Amino acid sequence: TCAWDASKFEYPSKSAAEISKVLNSSATTLEGWGKVLSFEPTIIESVVYAGITYLNQQVDAFKNLIKLRDSSIRDLEKADKSLAMKKAERESSGNGDKAVSGSLFSLSSKSETLNEAIAREEQEVRAKRRSVEAMARALFFSEIDRFNEDRMKTMESAMACLAASELMVSTKNAKLFAAFFSTMKLDSGEWSTKAKDVLSLQDQVDLSFDENAGK
Repeated sequence: TCAWDASKFEYPSKSAAEISKVLNSSATTLEGWGKVLSFEPTIIESVVYAGITYLNQQVDAFKNLIKLRDSSIRDLEKADKSLAMKKAERESSGNGDKAVSGSLFSLSSKSETLNEAIAREEQEVRAKRRSVEAMARALFFSEIDRFNEDRMKTMESAMACLAASELMVSTKNAKLFAAFFSTMKLDSGEWSTKAKDVLSLQDQVDLSFDENAGK
């Protein structure tokens, strides 16, 4: 008689070759897919993030120009107000030759007269007004046009690079998964239909969940 040893009993799988083929092909496909997906962070950082960062810097620079203009306008308004007060004082007193309290002429110890202070401040106001007007023209015509043009070019360049990068990634993915179908001798069209059905079902589940959550 022959003793039965259950520990040494083997039953070879009839599908061993097919299982091995599926596992090997899946492993190869997933490994390749992982390598393709590893490019995504680099694409986002190098293309999208870099473009947004540059645009943000442009906006900050433009804000600084506006702040500088606003500061110049306030300085002009302050000088204009001081000049108006001195003119009103001269008109009310009828004396433009009196010394202006707390004012020194140039760097000497001689006090300015009201007429001298008014003449000096009129020159300052004219100079400040020309500066503000020139700044406004440069800002609202030249700088705004340049800012908008740079923004348009930057967005166009960033999106073009992103589109080209994702197109290359999509091409790699298409070749990778096409190789899987070829190796497994599967109909990609048939499985595309099945995939659409699964995704459609998922959309319906998500929609139903959202509707129930809103009640």
